[in-house]
Amino acid sequence: MSSPAPTGFIDAQAAAGTETMNPRARRFLARLTGVTAGGMFIDGYVFAVIGVTIALRTFQAELGVDAFWLGI
Repeated sequence: MSSPAPTGFIDAQAAAGTETMNPRARRFLARLTGVTAGGMFIDGYVFAVIGVTIALRTFQAELGVDAFWLGI
């Protein structure tokens, strides 16, 4: 007899007493992890690069930053 198609994240095999992860669920969890890490990277990029650029433009006169240092 063939075994039924996996329906959940974990397939429990009663006879062997082991649990294995569904390959489709494994791909989903790997993709979810990658997207989450990528989102955190993009969020850090926005805060570090774009936020600093806006702050330097705003506080250029107060900090005494000329065009050269603003470009760096």
